[in-house]
Amino acid sequence: MKEGIGYIHVRFRNNVGWGETAHYKISIDTSAPLPFEVKMDALASDNPSPEIRYETHDTLSGISHALIFLDGKEFSKSTTTVLMLPPQLPGKHTILVRVFDFGGNSVESDLQFEILPLPTPMIEFISRTVSQGELVFTSGKSIPNAFVDARVLNILRQEIFTGTAQSDSSGNWKIIIDKPLLTGKYIVSVVARDERGATSFSTTEESFKVRPKTILSLGFIDLGWFEIFLIAMLLIAGGAGFAAWRYIARQKTRGAYRTIIGRDIEKVSALFSDNLKELEHAEGLPDPSRATKVTALIERMKDTVAKMKKYLGEEVSKLK
Repeated sequence: MKEGIGYIHVRFRNNVGWGETAHYKISIDTSAPLPFEVKMDALASDNPSPEIRYETHDTLSGISHALIFLDGKEFSKSTTTVLMLPPQLPGKHTILVRVFDFGGNSVESDLQFEILPLPTPMIEFISRTVSQGELVFTSGKSIPNAFVDARVLNILRQEIFTGTAQSDSSGNWKIIIDKPLLTGKYIVSVVARDERGATSFSTTEESFKVRPKTILSLGFIDLGWFEIFLIAMLLIAGGAGFAAWRYIARQKTRGAYRTIIGRDIEKVSALFSDNLKELEHAEGLPDPSRATKVTALIERMKDTVAKMKKYLGEEVSKLK
């Protein structure tokens, strides 16, 4: 049968005679709806939720529905010809509308548009180094009376904290990162957002560092258990070396042994210096790796101290 509208007339007969005639309408539609264009008030705007309009007709079977695709992904099935998009991130986007008639035929139209970003905020201050348990403060400038969304990542770029503040009438904002953080290095960035849902691009990432909790404070120097342990190890090693040097210096007749012990003390000092450099590098490692590295270095230093103690005992006994 050809495309169009046709009718079937049916009349049945039995032993009594003919019945009434029944009429059936048959519509055959193989043509797509009429071509159309998707329209938008402004193709470049900072409005994150622009409105789209479209309209088409199908004279035979009529319009059934439309599928809306945004950036290649279907997000809506609509029976209206006007639709407001959900808030979009800054950048270029593509909207595609595919309209179906009741015969299953379709026609589509697409449109490219751009969401302009809000001005990017600035981070003017951040607590660069804090001890575990302390708060991290960050502040800066943004557009007036806007939301400022902060995001904190660890060294593995895993999201650790999110928070929102509101800028005042002058654009000033501040955020307190009050979540307990493990020791290590972190990065923070912020994005501005207005009441419509429009956003800015993210700021340049700023970093801060969380140190072990301070146990002892000496003026401008804060010491944790880790630093105290290192100082104690150095004092033990230095004290043992000094005692040995003093003893040998008094024994003028033992010059040879003084030279030997002095040389070996220098070697031990160099070894401790290398271990300290490795400990400094270990602070930048993630927590599991750093703990393993530090434990290994501490064991190595303990072994060195034990050997030094035994060695000095043997050498001193030779001087008696």
